[in-house]
Amino acid sequence: MTDEFAWAQTVIDQLSVLDIQAARAALESAPREASEWSLGRARAAVALAEGDWRTSAACLRGLLESATTSALDWQNLSAALAVGAQWALSRDAALQALSIAPQLPIGWLQLFAAEEALDLPADGSVLAEAIGVHAHAPAVLAAAFDRLSRVTMHADLVAEACFAIRQDLAVIELARTRPALAEIGLRAAVRADQNDAVLQLAQVVRQSDPTHAMASAALLELAVISGLYDDALSVGVGLLASNPPAYITWLIAFAMHASGDAHAALLQDTLVADGQTGARLDALSLRLGWPIPPSSRPSFAAFALFDRALEGRRFAVCMAAIDFAANATPA
Repeated sequence: MTDEFAWAQTVIDQLSVLDIQAARAALESAPREASEWSLGRARAAVALAEGDWRTSAACLRGLLESATTSALDWQNLSAALAVGAQWALSRDAALQALSIAPQLPIGWLQLFAAEEALDLPADGSVLAEAIGVHAHAPAVLAAAFDRLSRVTMHADLVAEACFAIRQDLAVIELARTRPALAEIGLRAAVRADQNDAVLQLAQVVRQSDPTHAMASAALLELAVISGLYDDALSVGVGLLASNPPAYITWLIAFAMHASGDAHAALLQDTLVADGQTGARLDALSLRLGWPIPPSSRPSFAAFALFDRALEGRRFAVCMAAIDFAANATPA
């Protein structure tokens, strides 16, 4: 390490252990050949550690006059201005740093801190960029999520960014107060097994689209799990016309059977083989992509439900299927 970098590293090392006096001594011992760039950064760092944010900011502005594309110096200037509660200027400097190097996590933290101090609304596109770049940086994610309640524009972009990295609770938070995000919120709620949110968001989706398949299926499943079979039928029967997956058909049949509906046996015949429905069952088997051994046909509906529910990690429905399979009587 050259003498120049040795003294500069000493300044950094002493500041890292909060020995400001030793850092000042190292700065004053800088060799004659030390560059203005090294001296400027060191002076700015020591001044800020001493609480002199004005001198720190002045040093950094001097550097930026000749190196306007230095993201690190813009970030350091933002930090100095924040110490002086110059929040608008700190925000501007953070934006400059991030426009050059969005991979700087501290730059995002400074931007969000400045916007909070200024009581500014949040732009969803900005939060989405931060989340996309720093999906594995807990501090940046936490700071971005703290801004979600203040999003006033581009909420869809930040919801999609959160959904892409499986931050489902953040998506749900956004969707609860924004009907336009109800569908992506419902998808997140189903994936996170947040049944209260599933119920709320599915109802919102169905207000604008009463036949929405995903929302209706979610309400159907919740109703069956809760033993509300009349409610299950009120949202589920309409799904039969759309050639639904086997587990949807069986949930409706289950609700019919449990509620004593006279049509339950007819519906179950589409899934449970007897002499008249074998061809229909074979067609269903072909559509689902696996064979149905004759020996298992009497309780195929329960097994089909279990398989699909297990695949979707819908464990409460798995238990319902197991219970029915254990008590099924061959046709």
